[in-house]
Amino acid sequence: AVVSTQSGHYGRGNHPSYTSDVSYETLNADLGIRYPVPYDLHTVTRHLHVQPDLHGNRSPLALPWIRGVMYGLDLSCGHDNLLHVYLATLQGLCFGIRMIVEALSKEEITFDKIVLCGGLARNSLYASILATVARLPVVVPDDDNLMCVGSAMLVQAASEEVPLMEVVHRQQSEPMKSETSYPIEELIGYYDAKYEVYREICNSQLKFRSKMNNCD
Repeated sequence: AVVSTQSGHYGRGNHPSYTSDVSYETLNADLGIRYPVPYDLHTVTRHLHVQPDLHGNRSPLALPWIRGVMYGLDLSCGHDNLLHVYLATLQGLCFGIRMIVEALSKEEITFDKIVLCGGLARNSLYASILATVARLPVVVPDDDNLMCVGSAMLVQAASEEVPLMEVVHRQQSEPMKSETSYPIEELIGYYDAKYEVYREICNSQLKFRSKMNNCD
């Protein structure tokens, strides 16, 4: 009965993700209305954790078999549930970026900021969470074609047979408008704790897989 009830709640057509406007602008606005105090908004997922590697992890774990995990599910299926799962997923994506930053830092690669490009760069809530999780300023250039610009720079470097960094410096000499998100100090401790949970979830997958691969 419990299984059939859950299937009914989360089946196609029943959950708000299938029936409501689920654009990130609308979800961000709804979160802001529902939780007008930033601390309350970010911490509403205190006991809901998402490890979003549904198709494996390319970096830094390089584990194609690892899978997504959601910890803290209940039987709710209303709009608030959609908001919470959405927020927890954004947080999980940011924890994955922090893992990459930490792995590179161990190789003595230093960072003073993160520059976003791609679809998620348009999401101001994602940028704000990432800045706090990674403890770095997150810069979002005002250019929807930034990935194309990067590709063009590679082509230019190859065609002119000049070092790529020379082309990069030329591009940087032309100012580009951007918005910057900074870490929210009051949330750093919360996100550090939530990140530790995220790491434990990742490690648990390694333990579970080893246990099941070695059982009779």
